Amino acid sequence: MTAHARSLLLVLGAAALALLVGLYAYFGVMRRDERIAAEKEAKEKLVAPVATKDGGTVVIRYDKLVVTSGQETTELGRLPDGAWVISAPFRGRGDPHAAEDLISALQSMRLERVIDEEPKDEDLVRYGLKPPRFSVTAIAEGAPPLTLLGGVENPFDGSVYVQRAGDARVYGVQGFARSSFDKTTDALRARDVIGARDLGLLGIKLKSADHDWAVAREPEKPWAFLTPAGLAADGPSVSQWVAGLAQQKATKFLADSPAERKRTRVEKPAVDVSFRRLDETVRVRLVVGPLETDPAYVLREDSFGATLAEVPRSALAALDVPAAELRDRRVLNFDPTRVERLRFLPEGGGPTFVVQRNRTDAGPLAGWLLVSRTPQQASTAKVGSLLYALSSLRWLPKEESPPKDPGLGATARTVLLEDVQGQVLATLVLGKPASRKDKTVWTRSVGGEVVQVDMGRLTALPTQPEDLTDIGSINVPLPLPGPADAAH
Repeated sequence: MTAHARSLLLVLGAAALALLVGLYAYFGVMRRDERIAAEKEAKEKLVAPVATKDGGTVVIRYDKLVVTSGQETTELGRLPDGAWVISAPFRGRGDPHAAEDLISALQSMRLERVIDEEPKDEDLVRYGLKPPRFSVTAIAEGAPPLTLLGGVENPFDGSVYVQRAGDARVYGVQGFARSSFDKTTDALRARDVIGARDLGLLGIKLKSADHDWAVAREPEKPWAFLTPAGLAADGPSVSQWVAGLAQQKATKFLADSPAERKRTRVEKPAVDVSFRRLDETVRVRLVVGPLETDPAYVLREDSFGATLAEVPRSALAALDVPAAELRDRRVLNFDPTRVERLRFLPEGGGPTFVVQRNRTDAGPLAGWLLVSRTPQQASTAKVGSLLYALSSLRWLPKEESPPKDPGLGATARTVLLEDVQGQVLATLVLGKPASRKDKTVWTRSVGGEVVQVDMGRLTALPTQPEDLTDIGSINVPLPLPGPADAAH
């Protein structure tokens, strides 16, 4: 064997040995350490993941809770739609955030430190565990119930003494345990008492001294007004209003009784609203006192029962909205991709100027040309911004009657949007100022009503052709005008 061959064998042998050492280190030491660490972590966790048939694990999904704080015990359960209901000490809506946060705290808790392996009764009294200051029992189908008992705080480090049912040892856990698990019934009740869930909502009816309206829809269909009839409703506005009601929280729950209803006057409300959902109707009656210092009261009746509560006075303004707030408030209704030509008529009957798509441009996104004076390229960005501003323009829900002459005649400032055949897709007419303070003017809505629009939303609207060009733009040849241009 040559010296070169012997050297090669030595190198290969060393490499093989190094590989074996590496495999041993990984599988014999590192993987063992990882396994030990994983087992240690599983033992420390209050809620250990459950093994599945495919060899994986899954986190237990608890759907029932029994929470005791002092002498008060609350029982809650999760419904199929994700809502939570209190079944004891009374039937009522549970706070889904409070319930889910409690479960999350259980699943993330670690029992890292053993305080006492075999505590005696006097020790448990000292730890505040006989009787416990608070307790939580979590129940899930197909898994054993989990019960955690909580005691007092350790004055040295702020930790809390806890025990696990079936385990005699006393553990020390982080101080968040008390705030997470020591919950009264009031803390677990749903505090959004003046609204309803948007999910499955099919109808709303509101009546107050100032407003009387009703909207409805079929499942997966758009909203429409029943009262006043014939008006289109705006789905996003309805959803936004309903979502905003959830921000008005009860500040105090009251015992529902004939005497309390009489004292609070909730049966003679300032606002009476009904929310019709797929499986229930939620009725909310709200009353406020005449003085700014007077509280507001609400009586809510739903499938869980009746709830009487005190709420902030701001709940009145949040609940008692005019129909205009929920209407389809588009000033123009058109598809921007179909707009071939924009025709601008200045106020007072000045010279008209026109911008149209330049179909000679290559590519799907045609540019724009000013065609009424010296032909030149218009700014694609400016015309695009203008089309967006016009398509998103909304009239203001102000309950003000228009003047006899809102200034919407033949000499009013006007914008016409036309398609490729010259048919008018939409017309914007801007009339007299409605409010100098707010810089609003009168216009007509899609339905022909005289309404107000904020001119601050129309900063892209040109007053002269040059407003639609870029500085230093280059003149380009003008294509011959089509029949629609000749007609105008």
